[in-house]
Amino acid sequence: MPPALRDAYGSFGPSVRLGDLTAAVAALGVTVEPDEDGPATDFRRYRVRESGVRVFTRVAPGTPEAMSLVTKLSVSPAWWDVSD
Repeated sequence: MPPALRDAYGSFGPSVRLGDLTAAVAALGVTVEPDEDGPATDFRRYRVRESGVRVFTRVAPGTPEAMSLVTKLSVSPAWWDVSD
């Protein structure tokens, strides 16, 4: 996790399920939405439009989407590395 995010929000756990992440994001007044620009693979890509964050999950047959583990977060440096 980038130091600027860790400094602002504290420690992050080792993993999170997509449903838990989307609920936490919704509590902030924004949403996680499918990113249809992503290639069709064993992974799904989502985005938080307001921040430029991309969320990646692994597709597991028989597992509900909300229970999928988030495998990667991609945070645009333009969003978290803002000078005062």
